[in-house]
Amino acid sequence: MLGAGTPPTEKKKKLRKPRAKNTAASQKETDADPVLYESGGVSQGY
Repeated sequence: MLGAGTPPTEKKKKLRKPRAKNTAASQKETDADPVLYESGGVSQGY
């Protein structure tokens, strides 16, 4: 969503490594954690 304006390569690399272990957990907590959803950690990172 917000990754359109910023370079996706840098964001995906930084968000994918730490969130890779919690992909399943993050996906379920999208509503609980709007920060992850906005930063693209779940919506784009997955």
